[in-house]
Amino acid sequence: MDSAEQPFLNRPFFKTIRFLLPFLIYAIFFLQSAITSFLHPNQTVLFLNSQKMITAQIALTLFLISLLLILIFTLEKKSQTAKDLKSFPLRKLPLIFVYLPLALTLSTLSYFVISIIDPNLINQNLEPIHNHKLIAPILIMMLATGYMEEIFFRGYLPDMLETKIPKWAALFIATLLFSIGHGYQGLSAIPATFALGLLFYGIRIHSKSLHLPALTHGLYNSLAILISFIELPS
Repeated sequence: MDSAEQPFLNRPFFKTIRFLLPFLIYAIFFLQSAITSFLHPNQTVLFLNSQKMITAQIALTLFLISLLLILIFTLEKKSQTAKDLKSFPLRKLPLIFVYLPLALTLSTLSYFVISIIDPNLINQNLEPIHNHKLIAPILIMMLATGYMEEIFFRGYLPDMLETKIPKWAALFIATLLFSIGHGYQGLSAIPATFALGLLFYGIRIHSKSLHLPALTHGLYNSLAILISFIELPS
C-alpha cells in the first residue's frame, strides 16, 4: 500500500496542501487570539468563569489533539513528530521536576525584565476565580492545552516548515506564532511566551519525546492558573 500511496503523496499539489495545512489549522484555532492581542494589547480575554465555556474549550482542545494525531500518524507517519509521540521515556519522567522549575524561573525573569523596560506592558487586570468548583475543570483544560500546543507548535508545525526552510527558521516561525497566539494574555505575554516556547522545544530535543514538554507545559499552565488567577481564602 505504501508504494501506491507514495507517488500520490509526493505530487506537487498534494505536497503544497500538506505544507499549508498547519497554517490553516493555526488560522482556525489560534488566529483569533493573535488578532485580539493586536487589537487589545493590554486587555486580557479569559473564559474561565463559565462551566459551559470551560467544557467547550476542553472539547475543542481534545478535538484538535485528535485531528493532529490523525494527520501525524497518517500523512506524516515517518516524521520526527510521529517518532517523538510514539516514545514515552519513563526513565526521564522525573526530569519534569527540573523542567518545570526552569519554565517558572524563565517566565518570572521574562516578566521581570519586561517590567523594568516598560511597567505599563504588564497586565494587572487579572481577575481571580470566584467559583472554586471550576478549578478542577480548568486544570484539566490547562493540561490538555499543554499537550495540544506542544504537538502543534513543537511538533507538527516546525516539522512541516522544515520541509521548505532551514530548521532554525522553522523553529523561529513556529515559536513566534506560538507567542503571538498568547497575546490575549497581555502584550507582555508575547516575549515571555516566546522564551518559554524555546525552552519547551529544548526539552523536546533533550528528552527525544514530545510527552515531556507537553506534560511540563500542562503543569506550568496549571500552576500559572493557580498562582495568578485563584483567589486564596483569607
